[in-house]
Amino acid sequence: MNANPKIDIVFKKLFATEENKDLLMSLINSILPKNEQVVKIELKNPYQISDYITGKNSVLDIKAQDENGIFFDIEMQMKHYDFYPKRTLFYWAKMFSSQIDTSPNRTKHTVYKELTKCIVISFMDFVFFKEDANYLRCFTVTDRETNKRHAALDYLELYFIELPKFKENLSMMETVKTIQSQWLTFLKKGYDENGVAQYLHFDDPMVEKARAQLRVMDLNFDEQEYYEGQLKMISDHNAVVEYLERLEAEIDKKDQEVDKKDKEIDERSLKVDEKALKVDEKALKVDEKEALLEKKEIELVKQKQEIESKRKELEIKSLETAKRLLQTDLNNEFIALATGLSEEEVEKLRKEN
Repeated sequence: MNANPKIDIVFKKLFATEENKDLLMSLINSILPKNEQVVKIELKNPYQISDYITGKNSVLDIKAQDENGIFFDIEMQMKHYDFYPKRTLFYWAKMFSSQIDTSPNRTKHTVYKELTKCIVISFMDFVFFKEDANYLRCFTVTDRETNKRHAALDYLELYFIELPKFKENLSMMETVKTIQSQWLTFLKKGYDENGVAQYLHFDDPMVEKARAQLRVMDLNFDEQEYYEGQLKMISDHNAVVEYLERLEAEIDKKDQEVDKKDKEIDERSLKVDEKALKVDEKALKVDEKEALLEKKEIELVKQKQEIESKRKELEIKSLETAKRLLQTDLNNEFIALATGLSEEEVEKLRKEN
């Protein structure tokens, strides 16, 4: 089976080499609007296996610059993080500010005048924006009243492409229609020789070139070791995320049940009060209903205690999950993020185990 192009080392080896700059340019242009197409690209951090072996690359993205001086940061992200958009903004800010030459002989006027636009393109193998089915969205600086850009502030574009949302009819021997859909189909299915994707026909020569190179891509020992490690880490991460989301859904369901009971009690209390005001002679029956209401309130307290017990069970399960993850190569920061514990608590568990 071909290597998965969504794994960062494969993605970068495929798109971040001098001989494949045409692939990178085609991929970028498939995302950009027609009036922003790139005709020339320069790699700023070409692929080097030594970067992976030494751990030099903390963010395994691709940095490039086009013929107009615009900077690009292209990343493939497979692991879901709630802070991912914030991280994207942070790396955009680093890319934008890194242009500044702080040499003593440079004036502020000259420094700021030379700043150029920076564009981040993030391919995401998870769904973050759950409010709609749009798989591609772009964020820019716009006027709140007119929703228009101003040339003086047009220095930011953030593209988010959620691959799981992208749906294409992959019937046998079908030609995928647009270049954008061809690239997204390639990233999702083009490497799968055992599925329907092997029958796809990409009429764009760049996509076909990428598929051909992926088919014959040879990973050496160090690359293969890193690749398999990433597959395992991503699998472990997704399992933890799925587990925590399931527990959170269970707690939300219980909270909704408690809220529903509270509403029912409030409604019944209102009805009891109204009847007490209108019919004094039925005071005894009102007392009986108030007694029934008190009984219901006691039942509600018990239900709330059960919810609290469930939450404590969740804390215990988080500790158990952390202990299991400590048996892997994951670091304290990742385990803390996955379980909701603090890094200090994780470190304490590590020492105890």
